[in-house]
Amino acid sequence: MIDRHNYTGGGAGGHDISAGKVDNTSHLPTPGGGLLAIGMYQVENHPFCCTEWTQSPPNEWKLEAAPLFAFYGLGLQGWDASYHFINGRGSLRQWLAEHAELFD
Repeated sequence: MIDRHNYTGGGAGGHDISAGKVDNTSHLPTPGGGLLAIGMYQVENHPFCCTEWTQSPPNEWKLEAAPLFAFYGLGLQGWDASYHFINGRGSLRQWLAEHAELFD
C-alpha cells in the first residue's frame, strides 16, 4: 500500500486559525498541484491511499477539497482509500462556540 499525506493552504497558525499571512489559493489553477499533487506518487499495480489530507484553515476554497478528492482521486484516478485529516482538537461546533465573539 502506497500511503501519502498532503496539506495545503492555510495561515500562519498551521492547523489553527491565528492572525498572520494566509495562503488563500485554490487547487484548480495549477494542474497536479495542491492536494492533487499526491497523485504523482501512485505506483502501478500497488494500492494507493491518502490517510491524511486537508485544506488548512482559513481558506475560502476549503469546501472544494472533499469533492476534488472524491471525483478526481477516488473516481478518475482510482485511488483505493481516503481519510480526511483530523487534528484531535475538538469539532468545528466546539471551536465556533469558543470563538463566537468573532461573528458578532
